[in-house]
Amino acid sequence: MAGIIGIPTYLKTRNVLGNDLAVFLMIVLTIPIFFVVFYEKDGLSSEKYLKYVYLHEKHQPKVRVSKDKFIEMRKEEQNINGKKNQVQQRNLEKKEKDRKKNYKKKEKELKKR
Repeated sequence: MAGIIGIPTYLKTRNVLGNDLAVFLMIVLTIPIFFVVFYEKDGLSSEKYLKYVYLHEKHQPKVRVSKDKFIEMRKEEQNINGKKNQVQQRNLEKKEKDRKKNYKKKEKELKKR
């Protein structure tokens, strides 16, 4: 791909700009293509890496939260999660009671026979 762009650029501009500037222009035009093809960081291709950099810069907040505010936020999360866990615990206890009742009913029916 770089050759498809670079070589015709060089051939068309060397008569107008001179040999040195034509080579420089060819290099400047082909470097981004070589970057995209050969660059890899942490196992990610250049496209994915640049996407993550863009998302990090544009979509993550720049303001840091103070330690006190962070601790307060964590306590609120734990309270919310604690309430959810209490509800789940009550539901499990209800199911256990229902299971025991059904077991006792079946046991009585078997004794009657």
